[in-house]
Amino acid sequence: MATHPQPSFSIFIFIFTVGLLSADKCCCI
Repeated sequence: MATHPQPSFSIFIFIFTVGLLSADKCCCI
């Protein structure tokens, strides 16, 4: 594995987190 985080992986985590937050807000509201 690479010693430094890969940009594509970071972007994936970012989109995944935003998706979770959006889904959570949609479900809560």
